[in-house]
Amino acid sequence: MILMDKKNYRDTVKILRGDKELLPIFIEIKKFMSEKFGVNSLNFYYKKNDLQSPNLADKTKILGCILSSDKDYKLMLDSDYAYDKEKQALITKKFVCLAEKYKFPLNAIVSQIWVLYENFNDEYLCDIVGGVLDGLTKKKMQKKYPKADIWEVSSMFSSIVIFYKNEKIKLENEENGLSALIKNDLLEMIKKNDEFDFYNGDGIVFDTKENLEKNYAGSLFYYWR
Repeated sequence: MILMDKKNYRDTVKILRGDKELLPIFIEIKKFMSEKFGVNSLNFYYKKNDLQSPNLADKTKILGCILSSDKDYKLMLDSDYAYDKEKQALITKKFVCLAEKYKFPLNAIVSQIWVLYENFNDEYLCDIVGGVLDGLTKKKMQKKYPKADIWEVSSMFSSIVIFYKNEKIKLENEENGLSALIKNDLLEMIKKNDEFDFYNGDGIVFDTKENLEKNYAGSLFYYWR
């Protein structure tokens, strides 16, 4: 996992499996956010503000909204890619009203609640791809596909890059179907872990040592930065 609290992640997985239900107040917030902003929320939590940020010094509580995808997350941002304050305010206002309805203990006033968004998709993809990458080494790939001339295998979060030695080999493997075979095999391995069918294979790409040396000083650190 990247950033999400382990308990919140596990609870969200249980919700997706149908093994856990949202509290009634969160069911209504989910519906409100869907109708108002067109986003799919999977889970929610409410807790004491433990974020070490001077900008949130006046916030004592956090209403966490775990969203389904990158698209949902971006819908909650403004044109500067920061949280849309107007949307935050509308969610907070609705939440406070519902808290009164359900007698939910807020222990805070409206201005003290910070609405925070998390992207479940990123965490989940990192988790399922990581399970495959744990056993995926350059030597194993070279042994399985000896004719592909694989130079390196590198990954970051849910992305996998297969590096060939040069552009000529990359083009040849695209034309002879080796790259497609490798991608399909990797996709098949990952999909075995993908119980919610989130992964689409876009994170599997091919590049070259030649490009790495030309544009990234031969450094994988610069490549992934």
